[in-house]
Amino acid sequence: MDTSYYILISLIAGLLLGTIYFMGLWYTVKKITGKGRPYLLVFCSFVIRISLVLFGFYLLVLLHWSYLILAFLTFLLTRQMIIHKIGKPANIIYE
Repeated sequence: MDTSYYILISLIAGLLLGTIYFMGLWYTVKKITGKGRPYLLVFCSFVIRISLVLFGFYLLVLLHWSYLILAFLTFLLTRQMIIHKIGKPANIIYE
């Protein structure tokens, strides 16, 4: 495969992994108040989210470390896009 295909795969992987991780986190925070055992929800959500992300990054590092860096930067960019789309909570003070 050509290098441009690997770059495209890295960008898409970073976008998908970021979306899965941060939307899963958002969903967990939304559902935490309505559950009887919130610690179980938080723990299971964390384990699932981090396992998926680490496995995805592991697959990328098998190609080359530079594709991992590109996917990680896209992962972080996805966080900013989700914050922009969903919005910051109004009752939290950011310094």
